[in-house]
Amino acid sequence: MPRPSGWQVAVVFLLIGAGAVFLVAPLVLDDDAPPSRVTPSSASSSDRPSEQPPAGTPPAPEFFQTLPKEICETVAKETFLKYVPGGRAEAHGGARAGSCGYGGSAGAPYLRLETRLGEIVDDTDPVGTTKWSFDREYERDSQGDEARTLLLEKVPNLGEEAYRRVLAEQGTEKVTTARVVLRSGNVIITVAYSRPFSGKAEEERDECLDGAEAVAREALRTYTG
Repeated sequence: MPRPSGWQVAVVFLLIGAGAVFLVAPLVLDDDAPPSRVTPSSASSSDRPSEQPPAGTPPAPEFFQTLPKEICETVAKETFLKYVPGGRAEAHGGARAGSCGYGGSAGAPYLRLETRLGEIVDDTDPVGTTKWSFDREYERDSQGDEARTLLLEKVPNLGEEAYRRVLAEQGTEKVTTARVVLRSGNVIITVAYSRPFSGKAEEERDECLDGAEAVAREALRTYTG
C-alpha cells in the first residue's frame, strides 16, 4: 500500500529503557493550545465547499488537533506506581505527541506510555492517515524476530483497533516486555511494560500484559470520554 501524501514525520528517535527500545514517530515539540477535538460543524464556512455535503456522503469522523500537554496526567500516578513501585516520571513531547516513562534503578520494572496523533495535512484525512500508521506498525511487529516474540495477537474491545505483543529481551539485562498498541480516531496509544526475569521470559508475561493493558485502557478514556 503506498504511503499517503501529506503524512509528515517531524522527529524520529529511539527511547531506551530497561533493555527495551521504543520508536516514537511523529513527535513535535511545541507549546500549542489545550486539547481540542474538531468536528465538521466546527470548521469555518470558508473551509467548506458547501454548507451541506453531497447526498450519500458519510459524515466525517471527529478528530483531535492537539493532545494533553502533560501525557503523564492522562493516567493516575497511583496506576503507574502500582506497576513500577518507587518509580520516577520522565515526560517528553508536546501538543501532538508525547511520552511518559516511569522507571527506577537498574533491574527494576519500566513502563512507558506514548501517545501521538495523525493530523490533517493537504486535505489528507487524519483518521485515515492514523489508521494507515497503525496498520504499518502492526505489519512491522508481525515481521519481527519470531524467536523473541512470545505473543502477538489482536485485542478486541480496546479502542477501534488494538493488538498486543510480548517480547523476550536478553541483552545486558534479561527483561520481558509487553507492548499494547491501540487506535481511537486519529490517536494512537502505545504502552510498553518491561519486567526483569531470572529464569524464563514467560514467567513475567502475564504481569507485563496486565500492566500494559491497564495503563492503555486508562489513557484511552482521555480521548473517548
